[in-house]
Amino acid sequence: MEAYQRGELEEALLFLEAEVLMNPESAEGWRHLGMVQAESDNDRMAIASLLKAVETDASNLEALLELGVSCTNELDQNQALLFMHTWLEQHPVYRSLLEGVQCPDYGDYRMLEHVTSQFKRAAEMNADDADVSSALGVLCNLSRDYDEAAQWFKQALRMNPSSHSLWNKLGATQANGNRSKDAVNAYHQALALKPTYVRAWVNLGISYSNQSNYPESCRYFLKALTLNGGADNIWSYLRMTFSCMDRQDLASMADERNIDAFRGEFEF
Repeated sequence: MEAYQRGELEEALLFLEAEVLMNPESAEGWRHLGMVQAESDNDRMAIASLLKAVETDASNLEALLELGVSCTNELDQNQALLFMHTWLEQHPVYRSLLEGVQCPDYGDYRMLEHVTSQFKRAAEMNADDADVSSALGVLCNLSRDYDEAAQWFKQALRMNPSSHSLWNKLGATQANGNRSKDAVNAYHQALALKPTYVRAWVNLGISYSNQSNYPESCRYFLKALTLNGGADNIWSYLRMTFSCMDRQDLASMADERNIDAFRGEFEF
């Protein structure tokens, strides 16, 4: 975690992988590993680690909420809703909201409305719980109500303004709602708080690409790769951006995965 705080994500991953190999029953070790993988923009590996955390400790609220977010990022709505509902079931305060309430079956189209309504009841119970507000932001993203989702993330940020993760979630929501300029501002807020936040660098690259500002997009993807050079998805984004620029020469160079080869073309 010290390496993580310093922004040395690859070193943090190695230490955390060693931790869970030596202590496979360490729920917190698995959760921290999943968190760092998510911040490195690798949701699939994050989900695998977070599942281990929950298998070891079924009441690990942080892992359950992170699983809901990562499954949302992977477009797996049913699993995201399952973990967020489980978070309510395991919560020492909010579990009372589910007493006597009939829950739809897994995969039922009514599950999104059900889970969202229970989290809104939790927000009425405690308006100052940033986790509840953040979860509602994720749920409103699932229902594609991006304006309401942004409001929930802003409410969470009023309680936790130094959360780089919340600023990134707000930016992603604004990007989904076709508010790319607002999204860019939110991502920069995230990076001001944590300059080594790979996911925010990647999201900035995507935002500039959506605005057809491809050279700027490449700069941000390359910056992300200086922090996590082994990320296949970031190399794919970079190659696609080069193709949009009609620069097949650069796309071919990307296949070699040599970041230094681009320093004469881009500043990053």
